[in-house]
Amino acid sequence: MNNQELYNNAKMTVIEHLMSGDKPIVLYGTGGNGKTYLVNEISEIIDTNNYNVIHEIVKPIEKMSNNDLVVATDFNDLSDIDKESYNLVDMNNIRF
Repeated sequence: MNNQELYNNAKMTVIEHLMSGDKPIVLYGTGGNGKTYLVNEISEIIDTNNYNVIHEIVKPIEKMSNNDLVVATDFNDLSDIDKESYNLVDMNNIRF
């Protein structure tokens, strides 16, 4: 898959998670792969589903609410969380 296809897959995955609203969403990957662009592109869907966007984590997060969408560059910031309790979307393999 090329970068655009990978990006589109990540976008559809985030939208599906937003619509289900069952768990907090963590969108992560190194810089330059479209995380912020994706959040801006689907901001209306994020707002409609009452999600709070948290850009960059300054300390490890222990608990998030089901309506949180975290954008993180370093997955290690999330090392203390129960990964089964979150919808994780990895964008590390995308480069623009």
